[in-house]
Amino acid sequence: MINRGFALLRAQPSLALYPMVFDLLLITAGAVFIGYQFQQQFALELQPQFLLPSIEAILHDDQMMIFVNPASATMGVEAGAAIILSIAFFFVFIFVEGGYLRLLYRRVEGERIDVSTFLQDGRRLFGRFLLVNVLVILLLVLGALLVLIVSSILPAAGIVLITLGVIAAIVFRYVFIFWEYTIAAEDMPVIEALGRSRLIRRRNDATTIGLLVVFILINVVLSITLNLLINVPVLYVMTILNAVIMTGVGLAFMSHYAELRRQDPVHPE
Repeated sequence: MINRGFALLRAQPSLALYPMVFDLLLITAGAVFIGYQFQQQFALELQPQFLLPSIEAILHDDQMMIFVNPASATMGVEAGAAIILSIAFFFVFIFVEGGYLRLLYRRVEGERIDVSTFLQDGRRLFGRFLLVNVLVILLLVLGALLVLIVSSILPAAGIVLITLGVIAAIVFRYVFIFWEYTIAAEDMPVIEALGRSRLIRRRNDATTIGLLVVFILINVVLSITLNLLINVPVLYVMTILNAVIMTGVGLAFMSHYAELRRQDPVHPE
C-alpha cells in the first residue's frame, strides 16, 4: 500500500507543492518577522497525524520561532507579529488542509487535480475543518484545566490524569483515524463523519496498523535528522523533503481509505 502511494505521487508530483509552498511561506515569515533559534541536538518530535505535512511538527521545541531580541524595545512589536502570524496561518492552514486532503482523494480516484479545484475544495470544506480544529483545541484546553485543578489539590492525581489523557488521545486518534479523510472524501458533516470513519477503519485494522508503523518510522528518521543537522539551509531542504515524503504517505493512507470505502454497500462506487 505504501508503494501505491508513492507511485501515485510519481505520476503527479505537483501534488506535493501544496503543503510545500505553505510550509516554506510559514518558516520564511517566521524567520523574517520573529526569528529562529537553532540548537543541533539529538531530539525527536513526531507529527501527531498524517494530514497536512508541516516541518514545525517535527522540529524540537528548542528550534521553534522565538523573538529575535527579547531585551530590545521592539519586543512588543515582535510579540504582536507572532500573534498576528499565528492567527493568520491558523486560518490559512485550515483552508489548505481541507483542499489538500480532497486533492489526495481526487488523485486516488483518478479525478482532475489543479489549483482551481484545490481552491474550490478548500473554500467548501473550510467551515467543517475549522470546526474539527476548534473541537480539538477545546478538548485540549478543558483537559489542561482539569489537570491544573486536580493537581492543585492532589499533585499525584494530576500525574495520573496526564497519563490517562495521553492514552485516551492515542486511542481516540486511532479509532477515528479516518475522520478528516471521511469529511474530505465523502463531503460529510463533522459529527456524522466521526461515526462513519470508525466503521471504515474497523474493516482492516492490520493494514491500517502497518501503515501507521511505516508512518512513525519515517517520522523518527526525518525528525532526528532535522534536529541533529539543523541550520537555515537544512531547514529549507528538510521542509521540501518532508512535504514530498509525507504526501506519498498521505496518498497511501487515502488509497487504503478509498479501498475500504468501496467495500461499503451503503456507498458503492
